[in-house]
Amino acid sequence: MKKMVLTIGGMAIMATIPVAANAAPCTNATLKGNYALQAFGVQGVAEPFEPVNVVRTQVFDGKGKFSGAGWRNVGGVGEAVSASGKYTVKADCSVTMDGTLNGGTSNIQWGLIVDGGSKIFTVRKEDGQNLNLTYEKQ
Repeated sequence: MKKMVLTIGGMAIMATIPVAANAAPCTNATLKGNYALQAFGVQGVAEPFEPVNVVRTQVFDGKGKFSGAGWRNVGGVGEAVSASGKYTVKADCSVTMDGTLNGGTSNIQWGLIVDGGSKIFTVRKEDGQNLNLTYEKQ
């Protein structure tokens, strides 16, 4: 297992991530099927920051496209949320997702695939989106 230090919102977090569990190189086909997503964090580029919580599904087609639906709460206001877009997996099991939420808001994520594709850890790329996202295969 590899130990990694992630810096998120100015905080250093040491995590043991079982990257070695991915015996074969990853491809887009590594992500196929239904995943549950849980995300939390804050948004904003200056105070006051708004807390964000998300739970939703995500379906990966194994060919580079995804879609999903669920709920989010931003600053105490809840609403339904849908997601769609494309993803690219590299042989080192890193992944980028480029999509939209509710048909318009940009949703770009960078992350790592672990445990042979059973989990994905990502962060949002856009300025002001300080979110940690965890996907678990169902």
